Amino acid sequence: MEAYHGSWKIDIAQTKNMDEFLKAAGFPAEVAKEFVAREWSVTYGGDGSKVTVEVKVLNRPNLPVRNYVFEMGKEIEIEGVDGDKTLSTVSWDGGKFLETHKASNGAFEFNMTREAKGDKMFIVSKIKDTTLEEVYVRC
Repeated sequence: MEAYHGSWKIDIAQTKNMDEFLKAAGFPAEVAKEFVAREWSVTYGGDGSKVTVEVKVLNRPNLPVRNYVFEMGKEIEIEGVDGDKTLSTVSWDGGKFLETHKASNGAFEFNMTREAKGDKMFIVSKIKDTTLEEVYVRC
Protein backbone atom coordinates (compact mmCIF):
# COMPACT_ATOMS: atom_id res chain seq x y z
CA MET A 1 0.00 0.00 0.00
CA GLU A 2 2.96 2.32 0.46
CA ALA A 3 3.09 2.85 -3.32
CA TYR A 4 -0.10 4.91 -2.95
CA HIS A 5 1.07 7.10 -0.07
CA GLY A 6 1.31 10.78 -0.94
CA SER A 7 -0.66 13.20 -3.07
CA TRP A 8 -2.15 12.62 -6.53
CA LYS A 9 -3.89 14.96 -8.98
CA ILE A 10 -6.28 14.02 -11.77
CA ASP A 11 -5.01 14.33 -15.34
CA ILE A 12 -8.30 15.45 -16.89
CA ALA A 13 -6.95 15.01 -20.43
CA GLN A 14 -6.67 11.24 -19.86
CA THR A 15 -10.21 10.82 -18.48
CA LYS A 16 -12.43 8.63 -20.65
CA ASN A 17 -16.23 8.32 -20.58
CA MET A 18 -16.98 10.69 -17.66
CA ASP A 19 -20.14 12.15 -19.25
CA GLU A 20 -21.66 8.71 -19.87
CA PHE A 21 -20.71 7.53 -16.37
CA LEU A 22 -22.37 10.52 -14.68
CA LYS A 23 -25.48 10.05 -16.83
CA ALA A 24 -25.65 6.38 -15.78
CA ALA A 25 -25.35 7.50 -12.14
CA GLY A 26 -28.35 9.81 -12.62
CA PHE A 27 -26.57 13.18 -12.46
CA PRO A 28 -28.64 16.04 -13.96
CA ALA A 29 -26.93 17.53 -17.06
CA GLU A 30 -26.04 20.86 -15.40
CA VAL A 31 -24.54 19.12 -12.35
CA ALA A 32 -22.57 16.72 -14.56
CA LYS A 33 -21.12 19.61 -16.59
CA GLU A 34 -19.74 21.27 -13.44
CA PHE A 35 -18.51 17.94 -12.04
CA VAL A 36 -16.51 17.16 -15.20
CA ALA A 37 -14.60 20.45 -14.86
CA ARG A 38 -13.35 19.70 -11.34
CA GLU A 39 -9.64 19.24 -10.68
CA TRP A 40 -9.49 16.53 -8.03
CA SER A 41 -6.61 15.87 -5.64
CA VAL A 42 -6.31 12.92 -3.25
CA THR A 43 -3.74 12.17 -0.57
CA TYR A 44 -3.28 8.64 0.79
CA GLY A 45 -1.71 7.30 3.96
CA GLY A 46 -2.30 4.48 6.42
CA ASP A 47 -1.08 0.98 7.14
CA GLY A 48 -2.05 -2.59 6.29
CA SER A 49 -5.43 -2.47 8.02
CA LYS A 50 -6.51 1.12 7.37
CA VAL A 51 -6.16 3.70 4.64
CA THR A 52 -6.53 7.44 5.16
CA VAL A 53 -7.76 9.57 2.29
CA GLU A 54 -7.95 13.34 1.93
CA VAL A 55 -10.06 14.54 -1.01
CA LYS A 56 -10.19 18.10 -2.33
CA VAL A 57 -11.24 19.93 -5.45
CA LEU A 58 -8.41 22.29 -6.36
CA ASN A 59 -10.41 24.63 -8.62
CA ARG A 60 -13.45 24.89 -6.31
CA PRO A 61 -12.23 26.60 -3.10
CA ASN A 62 -15.81 26.85 -1.81
CA LEU A 63 -16.08 23.05 -1.55
CA PRO A 64 -14.85 21.46 1.70
CA VAL A 65 -11.87 19.16 2.01
CA ARG A 66 -12.99 15.69 3.11
CA ASN A 67 -10.96 13.24 5.20
CA TYR A 68 -11.81 9.55 5.49
CA VAL A 69 -10.41 6.56 7.34
CA PHE A 70 -11.32 3.21 5.79
CA GLU A 71 -10.80 -0.09 7.60
CA MET A 72 -10.18 -2.73 4.98
CA GLY A 73 -13.37 -4.56 4.05
CA LYS A 74 -15.69 -2.58 6.37
CA GLU A 75 -18.55 -0.51 4.99
CA ILE A 76 -18.79 3.07 6.29
CA GLU A 77 -20.95 6.03 5.41
CA ILE A 78 -18.99 8.93 3.94
CA GLU A 79 -20.00 12.44 2.93
CA GLY A 80 -18.65 13.80 -0.35
CA VAL A 81 -17.58 17.38 -1.06
CA ASP A 82 -21.13 18.17 -2.25
CA GLY A 83 -22.73 16.74 0.89
CA ASP A 84 -23.90 13.55 -0.83
CA LYS A 85 -23.64 10.41 1.29
CA THR A 86 -22.51 6.99 0.16
CA LEU A 87 -21.96 3.65 1.82
CA SER A 88 -18.41 2.79 0.87
CA THR A 89 -16.16 -0.23 1.27
CA VAL A 90 -12.45 -0.34 0.46
CA SER A 91 -10.38 -3.52 0.35
CA TRP A 92 -6.84 -4.39 -0.70
CA ASP A 93 -5.98 -7.33 -2.93
CA GLY A 94 -2.21 -7.06 -2.47
CA GLY A 95 -1.66 -4.77 -5.46
CA LYS A 96 -4.66 -2.51 -5.85
CA PHE A 97 -7.62 -1.07 -4.01
CA LEU A 98 -11.07 -2.50 -4.72
CA GLU A 99 -13.96 -0.23 -3.79
CA THR A 100 -17.75 -0.28 -3.75
CA HIS A 101 -19.77 2.92 -3.40
CA LYS A 102 -23.55 2.94 -2.97
CA ALA A 103 -25.71 6.05 -2.75
CA SER A 104 -27.37 6.12 0.67
CA ASN A 105 -30.70 6.71 -1.05
CA GLY A 106 -30.20 3.71 -3.36
CA ALA A 107 -29.94 5.84 -6.52
CA PHE A 108 -26.74 4.15 -7.75
CA GLU A 109 -23.96 1.70 -6.96
CA PHE A 110 -20.56 1.48 -8.61
CA ASN A 111 -17.34 -0.49 -8.28
CA MET A 112 -13.89 1.01 -8.59
CA THR A 113 -10.30 -0.24 -8.78
CA ARG A 114 -7.26 1.94 -8.10
CA GLU A 115 -3.89 0.69 -9.29
CA ALA A 116 -0.61 2.59 -8.90
CA LYS A 117 2.11 2.07 -11.50
CA GLY A 118 5.07 4.31 -10.78
CA ASP A 119 3.95 7.93 -10.68
CA LYS A 120 0.53 7.20 -12.22
CA MET A 121 -2.60 5.81 -10.64
CA PHE A 122 -5.16 4.19 -12.93
CA ILE A 123 -8.77 4.24 -11.74
CA VAL A 124 -11.50 2.22 -13.42
CA SER A 125 -15.08 2.70 -12.23
CA LYS A 126 -18.08 0.69 -13.42
CA ILE A 127 -21.76 1.45 -13.04
CA LYS A 128 -24.28 -0.75 -14.83
CA ASP A 129 -22.74 -1.26 -18.31
CA THR A 130 -20.74 2.00 -18.27
CA THR A 131 -17.00 2.24 -17.54
CA LEU A 132 -15.09 5.37 -16.52
CA GLU A 133 -11.30 5.51 -16.83
CA GLU A 134 -9.22 8.12 -14.98
CA VAL A 135 -5.51 8.72 -14.51
CA TYR A 136 -4.02 10.54 -11.52
CA VAL A 137 -0.38 11.65 -11.40
CA ARG A 138 1.78 11.88 -8.31
CA CYS A 139 2.26 15.47 -7.12
